[in-house]
Amino acid sequence: MSPIGGTAAAMQKGETPEQIRTILPETHMKNMLATLEFLKSLPSVRTDRIGCTGFCFGGGITFRFLTATKDVKAAVPYYGIAPPLEDVHKINASVHAMYAENSARINASLPPLEQAMKEHHKSFMYQTLAGAGHAFNNDGDPNYNAEAAEEAWKATIKFFDHHLKN
Repeated sequence: MSPIGGTAAAMQKGETPEQIRTILPETHMKNMLATLEFLKSLPSVRTDRIGCTGFCFGGGITFRFLTATKDVKAAVPYYGIAPPLEDVHKINASVHAMYAENSARINASLPPLEQAMKEHHKSFMYQTLAGAGHAFNNDGDPNYNAEAAEEAWKATIKFFDHHLKN
């Protein structure tokens, strides 16, 4: 759900991609920060153990979100475009990014991102899933790759367990 409605309603209308394009990045960050504040208000949430993940467009939003808050400890963006490189120094979270071997447009942002993360001494690792195409984890997409999705998800859980438990 979001302030403009849920995914299911938009998907029925075939509007999700167009809706996403009309929302300013600042609005996404405002919504993400509001969600974070809500999570932090819940008694069952350990505020020192918050993680974030997103897929495709959401992977890019995850990267950008990490530049907007210091309250996320670990993140796993899936095949998301890199955040503005001039903002990488703001990232506080440990990051394990997932990429598809066959996703040239998204993968083109990886070398400059990796360099910026190194320059700013950020905890960053990435995994490229062999033989996978963009959206390999989306079981409703033609590029869905069950083997790559399973491998990536196991690595995601292991990463979150390492950084968010205890």
